[in-house]
Amino acid sequence: MTVNGRNLSYGYSFWNLCKTQPSVAIESALSLDQEEIDSLGSGITKSDWERRFELAYQRASQEGMVAAMGVTPIILSFAKYVEHKHGKKPKDIWKMHALFCTSVRKIQFKYCTILKRYFGQIPVIEMYSATEGVFCSTDR
Repeated sequence: MTVNGRNLSYGYSFWNLCKTQPSVAIESALSLDQEEIDSLGSGITKSDWERRFELAYQRASQEGMVAAMGVTPIILSFAKYVEHKHGKKPKDIWKMHALFCTSVRKIQFKYCTILKRYFGQIPVIEMYSATEGVFCSTDR
């Protein structure tokens, strides 16, 4: 983004971590590096998200996927996209081990059941991150 004639990088919380600490991406074996996602643009329309989801789907189809981490409604939207576009739920394609969900309230009450419908009977870990540290809870 350009602000007052200067180019500034920006993104979601995990984007910031990957951008400032790229070793996290390598050590975590992330399927996509941030530059690939950034190359798709910063739009927020349905088609913008579908391009990101398709990139993630294609990469996960090549390399496998064992976990997802991020904004809870986006994880759910990805699952719905996969089912609608590719005819299967993520649990029918990948052997998932956990979901690490952030950014909304009451994940265990509002999202856990539907996430498990799409991803299988795996732990849904609710994360809260702040300058004080990272706090997690699980449905198990």
